[in-house]
Amino acid sequence: MKIALIVTDASPLITLAVAGALDTLTLLGVRVVIPDMVRFEVVRHAAKPGAQEFLDWLDINRDKVEIGDTEEYAEFAALLALNPALRTRNRDGDTRPGRPCRRCAGQQRGRRHPECMAGLIWR
Repeated sequence: MKIALIVTDASPLITLAVAGALDTLTLLGVRVVIPDMVRFEVVRHAAKPGAQEFLDWLDINRDKVEIGDTEEYAEFAALLALNPALRTRNRDGDTRPGRPCRRCAGQQRGRRHPECMAGLIWR
């Protein structure tokens, strides 16, 4: 049985990067998997604390860390390329980041419109 540590949120990565402790993720000796969307959230603003440290750590640990491809990021990147304004608006015109449209409210993230999923990421 193969065991992997899957990091599904950017906050712990940013915290570990700022603390200079990203290497703790590799201490178990298991493969570390970071979804591409989580990677994007950490590094999208290069000047933010932890972003450069995270990129440097990824570069050093290429053999231990895998960036996993997700449909969510592929859809998000395609939507953002078509219309950069999608990051702050959903289908109901609500400009508050992180607010799904009325139809998607209460739905699991995988069942929401791609625009609503993108809105949740741009908090």
